[in-house]
Parts: sequence; C-alpha cells; structure tokens
Amino acid sequence: MPRAHRLPTGYVTRPVEEGVMDAACTLALQLTQAGIIPRRAPRPGETPESYILHSYVETWRKDLSAPDVLLDVTLLCGYSQHNTATIGVEVLPQSGRVLDLRALRADLRARDRYLFGALMFALRAALAPYQPVFTGQDAVQGEEALRFGEMWWDDHLEALSEAEHEERTREPRARDLCRWLQRQGAPTPYDLGRTYPMDTWTAPDDVARSLQARLHAHRAVPGLTEAADLLAHLATLPFEWRTTRAWAEDSLHPGVIDVVICQDIPERDPVLEFHRDVTDMLGMPHTESPVESLAMLEVHDWASHEAALRYLRAVADVQARTRAMWDALTRGATS
Repeated sequence: MPRAHRLPTGYVTRPVEEGVMDAACTLALQLTQAGIIPRRAPRPGETPESYILHSYVETWRKDLSAPDVLLDVTLLCGYSQHNTATIGVEVLPQSGRVLDLRALRADLRARDRYLFGALMFALRAALAPYQPVFTGQDAVQGEEALRFGEMWWDDHLEALSEAEHEERTREPRARDLCRWLQRQGAPTPYDLGRTYPMDTWTAPDDVARSLQARLHAHRAVPGLTEAADLLAHLATLPFEWRTTRAWAEDSLHPGVIDVVICQDIPERDPVLEFHRDVTDMLGMPHTESPVESLAMLEVHDWASHEAALRYLRAVADVQARTRAMWDALTRGATS
C-alpha cells in the first residue's frame, strides 16, 4: 500500500480495514508533498499512523509545545464514501491555580460597588476559550443543578399543593414557592445569594457596558490596566475561537481551571469549597482533573496546519497576558 502511494516502504502493517490504511497513506503523501512533514524512511516498528504523528510532532515541536496547554495529537480517520484522515490536535488546559482577590474586591468596592463583579463576569466569558476561570457564577449554577434540580421543584410544588388543600388555577411562581419553603425553614435557591453574593460575580447591565471606562478610571489599582488591555485584545481574536465551554451549560466543571476566591479565608472560601466538592463527587484528583478541551484542530493540508499554528500561538499569547494580569491583580490593592 505505501508503495502504491509513492511513499517509503518498510511500514509495519496491522490487520485494519483497508480503507483506514489507505486514508492514512494518502494523508502521509499529502503532508509530505505540502512540506508539513519530511519524507523519510519509516523507523523500525512504525505504522503509517505513527509515521505521520511522529513526523508532525518532531517537525513542529517548538510550535506545539509553546502554549501552557496539553496537546493530544492523534490520527482521525473518517468513514465516508471517500475515506479521509486528518491529524487531530486536541488542546487542553494544563494548569490552574487559586486566585485570591479579596484585597482587590475590598478596594474596588470602596471605589465602585459593582466594578469587581462586572470584571469577573467579563473575564469568565472572555477567557473561557483560552484559560477558563471558575467564579461565584459557576458555584451558583452548580449548586442549583445539584441541590435544586427539576425534581426538587416538582416535589416541593406537590408538597405546597397538599399543604394548601386547594385546587390551583395556575402553577405558583418560583418566588411564591421559595417564600413558602423559607417559612418552613427549608433551603431554597434564593439562599445561595448569601453564600455567593451577586456583586462578586456579576453587575447591572449599565456597569457591564461601561466596564472599560470604569477600569481606566481606576487604573491606579494594580492589574486593572492589564485587565482592560486583555479584554480589548480578546475582542479582536477570530470569532470562531470564541467557543463556549459545554461545561458552563452543564453547570458542573471543576477541572484544570483558575478558581477565583474573594470571601472569607482562602481555605474556606465558598467558591473553592464548592469546586473541591464537585471534584470529589466526580472522583477527580484536585491537581489533574480531566477537562473539556479548549479546541480540536484538524490538520490535513498547509492551510489547516497554518490555522492550527496561528491558534496555538494566540493561545500562548493570551495565557501569558492572563498570567501577567492575575499576578498584578493578586499582588494587592492600593490604598
């Protein structure tokens, strides 16, 4: 098969579908012709798949190792009418840390009550595709999903109906149900506001819209200039990179992620405690949790290869800017 594709002979072949082998050899030819991988004789024990992957990783090692991410490079073989293969580069966050922003929150609250929450809300959304951050918003959504899911609402609606012994013409509002439960001394989703105050992770719309101006107005506070510059830079990156993490929709994700704490003592901050609880529940070690990938890149020609390198270089740049911003923000607020 390799000879039929004008490739070096000497591969170790395995019992696989002929179409898969053919797809791998075709891809190897495409990549060598494009100059993406070198044309060389297979090493002892190499298959067409390992020939492609070893050659690609070794040729572009510097570019592939630049970002602070883990890369899982595999061969993806399609099973369409015309069997095709591509190099799949899965990009995963490599490390996360606890970010103590208590001093920053206290300083900003004295200057602008909603600025801290507006900043956390903006950074959480903007950094999701590059260096995910876990804030009070994630803790609230996660606790609501775990403690107050659909069954919780259904069960308590039934309990309310039985307690009132009357036919309802319409279903009670969520607020009515929660008020009734609070009178019974039962916990409700509204109690989460005391655990995770909204001004630690969100802000009114008008504050969010004027965030850049507010950041510049208080640029004497360490880190706010870096935060403003980072948010402005992220807005210029290609739209297709601004993916939304699926875990944010599922409301549960400890993973390898930066965790923002801004209350209580560092070890007992409720956001960090919830992050650890979810980690334990999912059976993941705190230091190396499986995490949703930031991106899956497919390489099959020069254009897709260049696109992958542009993305990886951009992620490396974003992560460097992000580290610089967090370093400045966590050094402490000015007086």
